[in-house]
Amino acid sequence: NAADGKLLMNLGRHSNAVNSAIYSPDGNQIVTTSRDSTAKIWSVGTPSEKAADGKLLTELKGHSGWVNSAAYSPDGKYIVTASFDTSFVYSAIFSPDGKNIATTCEDEILRIWNAADGELIAETAGNFQSAAYSPDGKYLVTAFLDMAKIWEVSTGELFGELKGRASFFFSALYSPDGRSL
Repeated sequence: NAADGKLLMNLGRHSNAVNSAIYSPDGNQIVTTSRDSTAKIWSVGTPSEKAADGKLLTELKGHSGWVNSAAYSPDGKYIVTASFDTSFVYSAIFSPDGKNIATTCEDEILRIWNAADGELIAETAGNFQSAAYSPDGKYLVTAFLDMAKIWEVSTGELFGELKGRASFFFSALYSPDGRSL
C-alpha cells in the first residue's frame, strides 16, 4: 500500500531474479519479467480494492535469455518485452498512441518500430540504456551513464541533453504532465 507501506499481497515466484514489474493501464494486472527467460501476468484487482488474489494468469515463454523489461500498450491489449536473447535489448516501450515501439539495444542504436507490422521506421545511433516517450508522444528521452538525451520523434533530431551528473542514469521518465523529467 503506497499510503502506509503495508504489504497487500505476494505474487508467485519466478525461478530466478525478477528484473521488472509494471501495472497494466487499468491497474488490474501486473506483468513481471525475470532472468528465468519468462514474463508472467498476474491478476491484482483494481488499485481501490483492499485485497486482490495475485493469481498467475499466464506465463509468456519464448525468450532464450533474460527478459529485462516489459511494457503494456496504452489500451492494455498487448505487451512488448525486451530480452537478452541473441542480442541485448535493454528496453522496449509503446508510444502513447500505441502505434510505435521504441527499443534500446547493446548495439547503441535507438530504433522505432511500427507496432502493427514490426517494420523499422527509424533509428538513431548513440549510447542508450532506456527510452521513454513524453505523454504527448512528441519526444523520447533516452538515458545512459552520465547523460539523458531528449529526441524529437518526428525528425529524429536531438532536442536537448541533461548531463553532468556524478552518478549514472539507467532510466529516465517524463512526469504525467510532460513538464518534468
